[in-house]
Amino acid sequence: KFINAPGTHNLLHSLIDKEFTKLQKRPMEELLAGFKWEELFTSIKAYANKELALNSRLDKTIQEYWPAGSAWTADNLTPKVTQFAFDQAQKQLEQSLKKLKLDEIVKEQVDSFPVSVLEDLVLGISRREFKMITVLGALLGGIIGIVQGLIVLFTNLS
Repeated sequence: KFINAPGTHNLLHSLIDKEFTKLQKRPMEELLAGFKWEELFTSIKAYANKELALNSRLDKTIQEYWPAGSAWTADNLTPKVTQFAFDQAQKQLEQSLKKLKLDEIVKEQVDSFPVSVLEDLVLGISRREFKMITVLGALLGGIIGIVQGLIVLFTNLS
């Protein structure tokens, strides 16, 4: 009858609330003063060794626990990680190049070259380009000459 009475819930609730408030006000050192920590740790270690069989489980590889793991990783995880890495690199590339200040480094290096080295560099590049222009001109001139010769030949035959 007491448990089913309408005021029992309120009475128990207020009693538990008061005791909990008192418990909160007590210092932690007082609450834990008689607690035996070493026995707790020993008990937890024994339970873990017995129930979890850690020694036998830690000797196995991940492959033994998850045989399809490497295939799943190759199909799902690796593409996502790779895509994420490339996306982040793409987002950070412009900022990284600005921080490196490559244009200033190149300008400083070129400014530090002696004039004779710069002249040799420019002349070397221009010689190669002029050779290519000469070869291209000879090739085009030969093709144009052959085409003109064929045109003259065909016009004279008609």
